Amino acid sequence: MKKYYSIILAIILVSASTFAQKAFNVHKKDFSVLSISTSNIDSLKIGANQTILEIYQPEDKTDILLSDIDSLNFTETELILPTVEMSSASFQRATQKISCSCKVADIGDSDIIERGVCWSTNPNPTINDNKLAHAQAKKGIFILAIEDFELNTDYYIRSYSTNSSGTAYSLPQKVTTMKGNVTYTLSGEINQTDRPRVYQLIKTAMDSACYYYNRYTSFEGNVWVYYSEGIPTAQASFRGSIGFGANEWYMWVGTAMHEMAHYFGSGTTNEYRNMFVDGVFTGTTASTLLKELTGETLKGDSQHFWPYGINQRSEITNLGSAQKQKEALIIHAKIVEAMRIDCGWRRQ
Repeated sequence: MKKYYSIILAIILVSASTFAQKAFNVHKKDFSVLSISTSNIDSLKIGANQTILEIYQPEDKTDILLSDIDSLNFTETELILPTVEMSSASFQRATQKISCSCKVADIGDSDIIERGVCWSTNPNPTINDNKLAHAQAKKGIFILAIEDFELNTDYYIRSYSTNSSGTAYSLPQKVTTMKGNVTYTLSGEINQTDRPRVYQLIKTAMDSACYYYNRYTSFEGNVWVYYSEGIPTAQASFRGSIGFGANEWYMWVGTAMHEMAHYFGSGTTNEYRNMFVDGVFTGTTASTLLKELTGETLKGDSQHFWPYGINQRSEITNLGSAQKQKEALIIHAKIVEAMRIDCGWRRQ
């Protein structure tokens, strides 16, 4: 209630000519500040069912959620926050850190008190979320490495800089902390000039397969992908290659993931085959995982496993909605990762 009284008082003061040369400051809960000369404010209103402070200016209008406001005040001059930038933020698999390159381009109206980075799974992180401060508080370039995060997660990262007037933030950058590092190389016969449609279909299939395997498995490797009209469907060898035939039906994400499982050891290694007793997979990690996810028993033979082996396209497409199909592809990748643990396949 105190906040609302202060806003009402601010509206009255802004309307008074005696305050025409002062600055009106909105201090937010994320420690940022909006500072506007009262001479540039036409009016202040509380709108949208009393949830928004509306600031009307000659050629602009700013809306601020009342729930985001910490306090309001007036000063003789406008407050000037630092100017801070983030040139890059990227996940480094080798070090298992997120590397951030940042810069305080201008200190604002006072010395820098603190600079650093903040991150969250929400699109606009603040220092109220996770933060890491740099050892030196000054203008210029600084680099930080974030270690406190979860794998297989989308994070939003911003650099920040604080002076006595408040905290400024850079634009957010999105970083995905992938578990795996699976890439691929297309052979020469798969190109946009000679086979544009084949190129696009296979590239889309492999891009999608790599997405799922990188998010839900810890495998690493560069897969050689080739095209041969003599292949009836698709094929793969253990840590060798993946081949697609001329039938476009098999040039899709499900087939690519099925063959990627072969590439990493499913149906192509003795360790895999030795895990089956009477058609049931006996590895505890994968078996337990599937039971927990769906309640089903993991079965198979010397070449394929089921369910979620994606041995036929209909196993996925018959599930209905796009969301259910996506969930099935995720389960496939998780099962193959669990099989890696049971079978002792190498990651790289």
